[in-house]
Amino acid sequence: MAMPCSQRFLLYADALGFKDAILAGVDLGSLASRRKAVFDDLSHLLSAFRVRHVSFSDSLFATPATECASDSELTDLVSFGSRLLARSIENDLPLRGAISTGTLNWRNGDSILGEAVVDAVQWESQLEMIGIVLTPRTMRFVHAEEFTLSSLVADGMLFDPVTTKIPLKGCNTGGVRAGVVCPFWKTKSELSGLVEHLRGLMVQSYDPRVQGLYETTIKLMLDTENSH
Repeated sequence: MAMPCSQRFLLYADALGFKDAILAGVDLGSLASRRKAVFDDLSHLLSAFRVRHVSFSDSLFATPATECASDSELTDLVSFGSRLLARSIENDLPLRGAISTGTLNWRNGDSILGEAVVDAVQWESQLEMIGIVLTPRTMRFVHAEEFTLSSLVADGMLFDPVTTKIPLKGCNTGGVRAGVVCPFWKTKSELSGLVEHLRGLMVQSYDPRVQGLYETTIKLMLDTENSH
């Protein structure tokens, strides 16, 4: 069942620690190379999953190319986000983001306005983990429109929303249940590589809060692999 055309899906993602790295005096050439490896040359993914995007600095917005959202558009956006997330981890520039739902005015990427933007940016800023979350607003639409997430969970694109709690800033109840996009891997070897990248970043961080972000994501990934 398609949602009304006034409602659109939007992915917003931001590179974790980008600002702190710049303020700490990291080599800008190296940082620019990592950013390019994550955000540039996305034409294959954009074409494969029928997504359009705009990126600047360490942020990216993406939305399905069609005007009216449906379960297939959500599947495409989650699949795109899954691969983008894995790509960011492989290049030691992990992303944190959200897939939102709402009104959206997208004028060739020059002007991006609407409820979907506000919802996505708000929830990205609240996350205490690496990854891309389906916002509560999106989850409500998914249920109201009778979309199914089971195939995304079965295909390893989404952590099971029934059992996954999202840790949030200032939340003392363990977080809220929602869908979280899973970094894409095909083999246990690829999974091990992603986990090692995250563990390496965790070791490099002296901030216990940031270390916790990596630990949460690693646990989700390993639990998901063990459940299959």
